[in-house]
Amino acid sequence: MFSDPCRYNIGCHGSNHYNLRTYFESIIYDLNENEKHFNGFYFNNSAIDSLEEDVFNDITFERIYIENAHNLTRIHSRAFTATTLHTTSIYIFDTPIINNDCNYNIFAALSSVIYLETIYLINTSLTSIPNNAFRPILLGLNNKLKEIYIWNNNKLQTIGSNAFYDLYNLENLRLYDNIISYISEHAFAFRYKSTKKLAIDLESNNLDATNR
Repeated sequence: MFSDPCRYNIGCHGSNHYNLRTYFESIIYDLNENEKHFNGFYFNNSAIDSLEEDVFNDITFERIYIENAHNLTRIHSRAFTATTLHTTSIYIFDTPIINNDCNYNIFAALSSVIYLETIYLINTSLTSIPNNAFRPILLGLNNKLKEIYIWNNNKLQTIGSNAFYDLYNLENLRLYDNIISYISEHAFAFRYKSTKKLAIDLESNNLDATNR
């Protein structure tokens, strides 16, 4: 674990198990209020298996990077509570995240981040994009998402109904190199009309004319 002395980044690396919430609780006492915002949180620890509720305490981040975290399977639905008004990009690469249950719902966690604009979910263990996957907690605010990239997930088979229903600012939806074989009839329905052009890429999946 390290923090950048210029308040640029905080990282959690290596193969030791940390209690992340305890760590963040310990460092906030040394920071003034205007020092609690960092550019990025970088996580590639190979021992920690979950990010728990409100894991960052009062620390906020512009971007969150989770990469090669080979034991991380669960992210609590309210893991990003502290930084929900600050984070604009979340990247999850080469990490076996699953959508476990109502308490560890990765899509709920992502939807809770009000000003989020970009999401990458690359090479995870997700098996589906469920019904109503992205459900912003405040419809008037949580519609900043412009780009969703879900690539190379070799267990991802289905897209549920209204999966992106409230994301009326979406411009890029890249879903290629998965094994998607079923797409709900209303998977790409939206609550509101948009003047923006939406690009949907489903290349290199297991689709044919009957996959709905």
